[in-house]
Amino acid sequence: MSYKLIHETFWTDPKVRELNSKLKLLFLYSITNPYSHYSGIYYLPIKIISDETRLTQQEIKTGIDTLSGGYLVKYDQKLSVIWVVKMLKYQAHGEKQIKGIA
Repeated sequence: MSYKLIHETFWTDPKVRELNSKLKLLFLYSITNPYSHYSGIYYLPIKIISDETRLTQQEIKTGIDTLSGGYLVKYDQKLSVIWVVKMLKYQAHGEKQIKGIA
């Protein structure tokens, strides 16, 4: 188990402030779920998101499209891989992690 930090500016970020509560949940989940990686790129099937957030698969697909439009995440449906665009900026806490990603 690893700890994820949520920077306090998460809540005041203009892109996050514009999101409704379901989108905020989906975005926050994408940062903090137990499968996430500090690089921001990891395997995450929509079924798992649905099971753990109780959002419907349609809400998740629509939500991912909305978050993608705001450049917060990108999702490859074929591979079930998500990229949380600024995850590394907030989750990498040292040279080792950055070198590991490189």
